[in-house]
Amino acid sequence: MSDYDKYKDDVTDDIKTCIEAMGCQPILFVGSGLTKRYLNGPNWEELLHSLSEMCPEIDKKFAYYLQRYPNLVDIGTVFSEKFNDWAWSGGEDEFPVELFGSGNESDIYFKHAVCEIFKKLLSEAIITDKDEIELLKKWLFG
Repeated sequence: MSDYDKYKDDVTDDIKTCIEAMGCQPILFVGSGLTKRYLNGPNWEELLHSLSEMCPEIDKKFAYYLQRYPNLVDIGTVFSEKFNDWAWSGGEDEFPVELFGSGNESDIYFKHAVCEIFKKLLSEAIITDKDEIELLKKWLFG
């Protein structure tokens, strides 16, 4: 076994241990490169721009937020709060009723909106590089 193979096995074991200890599903963020390549989807800034157009509580142009906040994570945090405000003040019909339970975090509405964007992308996707996708699945999931 090569050093690299041992390294992969060790990292895989560490990830499995961490997932078991946390008791939840992981979120694999691999960057927007995959989204762009296979789904013609948005990068982080483009995603935030789309979200800014969905939420009536985000009442300024996206450029305002780019000027006001030092990085995109900060804009995402602000938008998450705006989505929460919207959900609880007139946007109830835009979100599933189960999201309004007391056990949900306040960012659930923002996450739901992101999920809906990606569901739409996936439903409209025409994937031409199926061999690449299969290789990626094999690499990720063994």
